[in-house]
Amino acid sequence: MKKKIILISVFILVIIFLLKTWYFNSKRIDHVKKEIITERILGNSYIEYNPIVFQQDHLVDSPELLTQEHVNNVIHVLKYYGEKFKFENGKLFVSNEIDRKILWNYTTKANDSIWLSQHLLEE
Repeated sequence: MKKKIILISVFILVIIFLLKTWYFNSKRIDHVKKEIITERILGNSYIEYNPIVFQQDHLVDSPELLTQEHVNNVIHVLKYYGEKFKFENGKLFVSNEIDRKILWNYTTKANDSIWLSQHLLEE
């Protein structure tokens, strides 16, 4: 009878230990997942904006287009499409999630006075 009680006690302790280990590991994993998700949402990386043009079947950076007027026009386009950007120390940074082809499209629109006049921002 005493052996049964000891075996049952050991069994219960092992079950408690396993449940405790599982519970705390689950919380840790959930915490890590939340950190990763938060980092992806809030820690969105930005890259410095460079105008992109299509030249000889390739997309190439064209820094000579980067005037203050062009930056203002690109900001207009980015706001119109709801893209993430920031302006720091006189430089424009755009979300690194924006595809290079899309940046080329935005550069083209920023250089198109007709597009800019037809797509005014709502204030």
